[in-house]
Amino acid sequence: MGDSPVSSHRDEIVDRIRKNKAVVVVGETGSGKSTQIPQYLLEDGMRVVVTQPRRIAAISLARRVAGERGCAVGEAVGYAVRFEKRCSSKTRLRYVTDGTLLRELCSDAARTYDVVVVDEAHERTLRTDLLLGILKQTAVRVVVMSASIDTKKFSSFFSAPVVSVSGRAFPVSVENTERPSLDYLDDAVRRVRSLCSGGEGGDVLVFVTGKEDIEKATALLASEDATVCGLHSGMKLSQQKAVLEKTKNRKIILATNIAETSLTIAGIRFVVDTCRAKKRRTVDGVDELCVELVSSAEAQQRAGRAGREAPGVCYRLLTRKEEEGLAPERVPETQQAGLSEMLLLVKSFTKDVFSFPFLDEPSPLLLREGLLDLHLLGALDSAGELTETGKAMAKYPLSPELARAVVAADGFGCTEEVSLIVAGLAVGVAVGEGEGTSDHLALLRTLRKKRPGAETRRVAQTERQLLAISKQNGFSVSSCGEHLQRILRAFITGSPRRVGVAWKGQCTTLEGKPLRISPESLLSGRVEESDFYFIFHGLFLAGSKPQTSFSSEVFGEWLPF
Repeated sequence: MGDSPVSSHRDEIVDRIRKNKAVVVVGETGSGKSTQIPQYLLEDGMRVVVTQPRRIAAISLARRVAGERGCAVGEAVGYAVRFEKRCSSKTRLRYVTDGTLLRELCSDAARTYDVVVVDEAHERTLRTDLLLGILKQTAVRVVVMSASIDTKKFSSFFSAPVVSVSGRAFPVSVENTERPSLDYLDDAVRRVRSLCSGGEGGDVLVFVTGKEDIEKATALLASEDATVCGLHSGMKLSQQKAVLEKTKNRKIILATNIAETSLTIAGIRFVVDTCRAKKRRTVDGVDELCVELVSSAEAQQRAGRAGREAPGVCYRLLTRKEEEGLAPERVPETQQAGLSEMLLLVKSFTKDVFSFPFLDEPSPLLLREGLLDLHLLGALDSAGELTETGKAMAKYPLSPELARAVVAADGFGCTEEVSLIVAGLAVGVAVGEGEGTSDHLALLRTLRKKRPGAETRRVAQTERQLLAISKQNGFSVSSCGEHLQRILRAFITGSPRRVGVAWKGQCTTLEGKPLRISPESLLSGRVEESDFYFIFHGLFLAGSKPQTSFSSEVFGEWLPF
């Protein structure tokens, strides 16, 4: 533990944290800040919680630190992520996701900790920015950490001193392309093939934009004498961990931006960076996953992955001129993504959203949209105050829409069924084959079959947590069997703006905006056959039209308007 680069700053860091409300720590990749600084604070007698933007990072860091301290996970060192927790009364150092800590803080759990360490703060997610604003108003000490951060902005926000820690990184040479890339994935595959045919050894990390890119590139590289594996946030934790294991031959890892900072991957000598990522935007209630160029800070982080163990090379699929045009930092999600979930948590903490201390002011349009959504869900009253329904919703680690459906299920006598469906949606279970006109019912039947496996265990664990929260809210655990009207009316209550109509072979929202039912939905084949209302969850841009991800037919008399 004592030989990491951050160890020479131990006394300085601990002293600064003792004397200040907040401290900003900038530590290069490989400095040991994520594993060692929390231990320094723990050994100084503090109760510590460390936030991570991704669950795999929280779990893997907890396991690593527990191993360093010679204890089992869940004893002195533990973790808590959405629907999974390994902690006990002995735990004094916890690694958690930012969303997990947010809900704890909204229930006045800040007094449980002496110091909160916000790691990877540069990611500027909705939850991270909200967490920083809440922590600014509490008495708990704060440590903000990142390998690449706007130190002036964060230092000014907290009036905090800055501690800079050098890393143990080796030099990484960067090579640009001579011409702009017309097909970034094809160019990335060609570069990997060139590396494989060369004589120099070492694993290759390729940054792509998503699962589709990973699957396509995996097929194109299948003939190479190498182990090709993907890494993205939608994978099961066991699959993500398998990617990190050593192989006998060269390993080619095709990864999204989850590999920028969240994980330490041994053996990487080459990085092939498409310099692109999918960024979430919300426009008129439609979530768009747009492929955009990364920021200069993100590109720098990616390149650093090649220099953890030896000198490396990063191949950027940008010309030098294109690279010079990159934005210095990523745009915070508060300025481009839907805000309803964040606003529900803000309202749980403070009455006045407009005086809340955001690191960067949210988009006024998205702010209004988010408040309107919460009002339509019954979470806010006419004065903008949080209702009892809103207070109950805020306790669930779910989107406001799904949380409202679970709350409504109590009134319709179908708490078990709605909780199980929501658990399946949260885990990402496929609907599977079925008959009828309801993806909700098909998913319910799939889940009740309880096929053996990790996915089924995760669904059961998630359902238990949702039912436990419902009991805390004073709701009864009721069952309706397969009474579809009750189940779907609960989901309609949670999604009043997610009702569509199929008419004369076309689909629109009730406001008349065109959309498309997913071809994977049981409803997809009925659009040309008949006219009907339907409820949907998730609306993503697919081509020129928004596309639903999960749909069921409903009847007009079920609608509350």
